Amino acid sequence: LKDGYVKCELAIAEGKKLYNRTGCMACHGNNARGAVGPDLTDDVWLRQPTDQMIFNTIRNGRSGTVMSGFAGDLTDTQIWQIITWLKDENRKRKEAGK
Repeated sequence: LKDGYVKCELAIAEGKKLYNRTGCMACHGNNARGAVGPDLTDDVWLRQPTDQMIFNTIRNGRSGTVMSGFAGDLTDTQIWQIITWLKDENRKRKEAGK
């Protein structure tokens, strides 16, 4: 899996599993639509992130927030799989008009 969004059903499925397994849902909710942490499937962001920015946030965390990095828990490929799932959730949300 290379950098950025690749619509690959296997990567999407693995990304959802990794999202759940690493505990992302504790802060971002079961379907990444927000809880304690922000919704990761909408287009409402303080700064519109690039895929690389999302990657860096997952890998390294965000200073000054409770978002810790997962560099020690996830490989780069696994982080890209999570991003692929998040982007697919965003696409489905747009198609549903939500």
